[in-house]
Amino acid sequence: MPLLGQRRARWNEPGIVQQDGQRVLSGELQRLEKDRPMNIRHKTQRGASLVGLVAAIIAGGILLGVAVPGVQSTPVGTEVRNEALRLMADIQYARSEAVKRHQAVNLCRSKTAGEGCTGPDCDCVNGLAQRQWDDGWLIYTASSGDAGFSPDTDTLLWVASESPPQITIRANEYFNGWISVDGGSGALDEAGNGLLAVCMNQESTDDMPGMLISVSMSGRPAISKIATGGECDFPPVVE
Repeated sequence: MPLLGQRRARWNEPGIVQQDGQRVLSGELQRLEKDRPMNIRHKTQRGASLVGLVAAIIAGGILLGVAVPGVQSTPVGTEVRNEALRLMADIQYARSEAVKRHQAVNLCRSKTAGEGCTGPDCDCVNGLAQRQWDDGWLIYTASSGDAGFSPDTDTLLWVASESPPQITIRANEYFNGWISVDGGSGALDEAGNGLLAVCMNQESTDDMPGMLISVSMSGRPAISKIATGGECDFPPVVE
């Protein structure tokens, strides 16, 4: 019969420990003990990531559902506003050039801006009611004193292309033919304030509001939104 000290020595042999009354290799036990919490921790992390992913997908779907109607209507409203800002910027440019050059500068409705005219090929509309501003416009120095563009005496400063499809630009009687800016003061050479209505299909609605550019006789332009159902056209001018 082995001695008690021998049994203890046997149980405490290197690499052998007692666990729940069973003899287990210490190296294996250490590996099992080490792996057990790691496995639990990894599963917990994967579970949390999955929950977060599902929550993100649900939240993204809700946001997309809310955002889609606005995204669909935004390009149309933005297109009208951008076109109004483009025309307003060109009026400001003509005014600054007139003051800088001490020379009258005109904007006129173009016959050929939509075709990308250059120099002698450019021409203004003859008459008051043949074309609208959405067909494009020219900016030029009015050296000859004539409202129209003369390539022999005038300097072409800018050719503005035609407006995007369905966008209309209509002017009141003071801007129906051309816009003339005085070279000394930058004021309008007109008898009253000029108005330009930029709309989608000549309508101003809640979803597609039109924009109104008003230019005072001092030459300073301003822009505002046209009310729903407001005026997007002006009475025709009789020659």
